[in-house]
Amino acid sequence: MSESEAFDSNAYRRLRGTVNGCLAGLRATHPAFQNPGDLRRALPAARLAAYTAASVMADKLDTAQTRTRSAQTISRTDPFTKLDNRHGYDETVRAGLERAHKLGKPATLLMFDLNNIDVVNVEQGRVEGDRWILETAAILVNNAADTERPARWGGDEYCLLRMDADESNTEAWWTGVSAEFVDLQIHISAGAATYHPNREPQLDVEATLSALSDRADAALYDAKDASKQLGGCLLRIASQS
Repeated sequence: MSESEAFDSNAYRRLRGTVNGCLAGLRATHPAFQNPGDLRRALPAARLAAYTAASVMADKLDTAQTRTRSAQTISRTDPFTKLDNRHGYDETVRAGLERAHKLGKPATLLMFDLNNIDVVNVEQGRVEGDRWILETAAILVNNAADTERPARWGGDEYCLLRMDADESNTEAWWTGVSAEFVDLQIHISAGAATYHPNREPQLDVEATLSALSDRADAALYDAKDASKQLGGCLLRIASQS
């Protein structure tokens, strides 16, 4: 049983206990409850008591669930960019891989790293460095599909699992995205690795995620090395293992 299911069942038991307590009180105070023939006259009072108890418990349950959802959102959200944090990323990517496998469609994991942001912070100030971080988050959000959730993996590192996207699709996607970074004078490198479900009849989410992350990370470092000579915003796509 999940945590939410346990929470709901506990709330139901409390509600049932409250209603039963109200009915017990009515039995003790209403003579009609002692006489089955006159029970009909007591039903409105019984319904009112049960409804009142249910309303009070429902309000408490709704408040508790709202607090729980809020805490869960906070735990998976980066406070600065409002993107998913590493915890949120793990949940999103695992679910995405499972969905890709079920649908039989590829998914591509992209990892991003801002180039020389430490130098930017020193030479241009942290306000400019913060602009890079926030603008990068905005670009990734604006270029992600409704079912995709970019994440801030670390200080200047980001991740995005693109659904129904293979290597050629990712190249075309990056052409448009990198132009936005160039326009904003932000230098970023990207590495990508594609999961092809038809090559894995049985999905092992943890093993697949680990291998995909390693390949995308290696491609990212290739892009960063190349950017030292070529500059600009570069993407490297990992070859199939």
